[in-house]
Amino acid sequence: MVATLLIVVAVEIARLLPRETRWPLLPTVAVLASSNALYVFMLRNRGGTVTLLLTQVYADLVLLTILLHFSGGIENPLVFVLVFHVIIAGILLSRWQCYAVAAGARAVHD
Repeated sequence: MVATLLIVVAVEIARLLPRETRWPLLPTVAVLASSNALYVFMLRNRGGTVTLLLTQVYADLVLLTILLHFSGGIENPLVFVLVFHVIIAGILLSRWQCYAVAAGARAVHD
């Protein structure tokens, strides 16, 4: 909801982004929300698994990278959002899995 509101404000009201970015951004937010809802559903039904967590982390990294790409790229002040996934991975996953998430964040960022 917040991401959708930010897109509407940034594109339609404040005109910080071109109108053409609205259509790549809104479906990406819908996919992000859907994948997170699916993650919560699967978590409740199957219990917490490392594979499920890793899948969600990598899916979020890819979707957040798409959002950043269409909303200004590296110049977007929200580019630091990718770091949060690495921090969360450092808390929840093993050291090597965290390194893999950091490498994945680096790969999608380049």
